[in-house]
Amino acid sequence: MIPLEKVKNIVDKHSKLETDLSSNSIDKKKFAEMSKEYSDLNEIIEDAKFYILFEIEKKELEKIINDKSSDDEMIDLANAELSQLINKNEKVKKKLIFFFSKKNKSIAAKGRTPFCQPPTNSSRTRRPPKDAGGPIKGGWTPETKPEIDSELGE
Repeated sequence: MIPLEKVKNIVDKHSKLETDLSSNSIDKKKFAEMSKEYSDLNEIIEDAKFYILFEIEKKELEKIINDKSSDDEMIDLANAELSQLINKNEKVKKKLIFFFSKKNKSIAAKGRTPFCQPPTNSSRTRRPPKDAGGPIKGGWTPETKPEIDSELGE
């Protein structure tokens, strides 16, 4: 699960950048950097907003479904909408996980601390066995590739 606070930070950062970029008190170099960051956040902002509101919408639909006074047609509609909402949330989670992993790589490449620190416990790190051969030019061999697809739900 993605921490809700992290997702809220994306929305807050996007809003702040939007405000700052609309002011004329920024030099050209800073404006270019902020525009790039704003553009990167634009890719994910709608998904981030959806993720924040997901639990609220889910609870509202569950109230309708569990309400004894709701008619059958209303319950069926709420069940269908809830199913769609859950499916969309799974897709949004995958996009957010990808966004955060991409962002972490970019930040780490610049020598800064990423959003998500890798685990400090060495037993939890994903390292190939010493005899696995390691990476080769162009990536891992199929036999030695670490399993990371499970984090993205694939």
